[in-house]
This record gives sequence, structure tokens and C-alpha cells, in this order.
Amino acid sequence: MAISGNVVRGSIVWLNLYPKAGNEQAGYRPAIVISDGLIDDTISSLGIIVPTTSKVKGYAFEVPVPSGIPMNGALVGTPYTNLSGVALTDHVKSLDLAARNATVVGHIDSNSDFYKKVVTYVRAMLA
Repeated sequence: MAISGNVVRGSIVWLNLYPKAGNEQAGYRPAIVISDGLIDDTISSLGIIVPTTSKVKGYAFEVPVPSGIPMNGALVGTPYTNLSGVALTDHVKSLDLAARNATVVGHIDSNSDFYKKVVTYVRAMLA
């Protein structure tokens, strides 16, 4: 198992969130890397991600994805060309991206209002 592409802060990675338990997000989907790439790539392939979903439910910790964030779904055999839906900041996770066969399919500017809002929501839960 391996990571395809260079994982950095703001990477959009396509990965498999199975297995899951309870109300955790599952399945193949894009996620946003909020760690500074891999946490310590000298010893592991762990990264901190926020999954996204196209199913907007209006929950308090959803951050709407603005239009126009490109992603290359063809890299993973999907027709998606743009990130859409919401970021699920209450589902933040540390995952082994290699074990999940993560593929980098896009990038979000870490100085963008959207990215900053995602990180702010995550921090609000941790404070």
C-alpha cells in the first residue's frame, strides 16, 4: 500500500474510510489534509484529515466547499473535476494515508478563507 502524490498541508486526498464504527464517515471520498503533510514521514505515513461529503445536512460543524476548487478525479477513476459539498470538521481523523491508499487529487491554498475556516472549526472543538 502506498500514497500516490506529494502530501502537503491543503492536499485533497482520495481515500477509503472503511472500516468505520458508529456515526463515522465511511467509503471512498475526498478529504482535506490539515497537518503539515505527513506528521512525521521518517517513521510513519500518518496525516490529519477532514473528510468531505456531497450530502449537506446543515450541521453546525459543516463548512461549505466554495465552487471552483479543482480536483482530478480521473486519477482515481471518478468523474469528479471539482471538490463540492461540505467539509465535516467534526470528523477530523489521524489516519495512515499509505494504508488507506491515499491519492493526492488536488490542493487547497492554506491561506484561503475556506481552509482557514476548516482549521478554525477543528480548533474550536479541541480548545
